[in-house]
Amino acid sequence: MTAKCGVCESPSVSSLHFGGRTCKAYAAFFRRTISMKMSYLCVGGERQCRIHFEMRNICRLCRYVRCIHAGMKADCEWLASLRLLWDLLVLALFIVPSVSRIVYQLLERFYS
Repeated sequence: MTAKCGVCESPSVSSLHFGGRTCKAYAAFFRRTISMKMSYLCVGGERQCRIHFEMRNICRLCRYVRCIHAGMKADCEWLASLRLLWDLLVLALFIVPSVSRIVYQLLERFYS
């Protein structure tokens, strides 16, 4: 028996994303939703839209609610830390190469 996506029932589930067992498409959808602080309205108006991997252009609110029900969590601290690390990495590698040692030390502290 293969694992299915907790949101759209797709059989192509690779691993846990944000705490829920979902496909990569819903991991990306959830990441965009929480990082951009999106809010949606239900297309059907009743918050009971059918979500399935074979359907296109489906209700974003119901997709987000299904992500939450699948166990996905919007951990804002984790996203803020990831964004800070990314900004530091870009600064070190592309703008100021001499800062790379400092960034390395900061990353070392973060992960230890």
